[in-house]
Amino acid sequence: MMLRHLQMPDKADNIHQAIMKTIEDGKYLTGDLGGTASTDDFTKAVCEKLWLIIHREFALAPHELKYCCNWDGGKSCWFS
Repeated sequence: MMLRHLQMPDKADNIHQAIMKTIEDGKYLTGDLGGTASTDDFTKAVCEKLWLIIHREFALAPHELKYCCNWDGGKSCWFS
């Protein structure tokens, strides 16, 4: 991954873990993975997992997590 090349292995590991957890859950699989979800749905699911991975050190209960993802034609996603 480019992040490993840029000496950001922790970031690369987080993204890889989010992708693998999304695939393991099996809820948002695209056609090439045997599912029917759109690539947008898969990407949103990965973003949600990534947010949880990054913020796990806060040890918040699920109902305390505030997730906000704003999509701009599939080009940007940010969390608050």
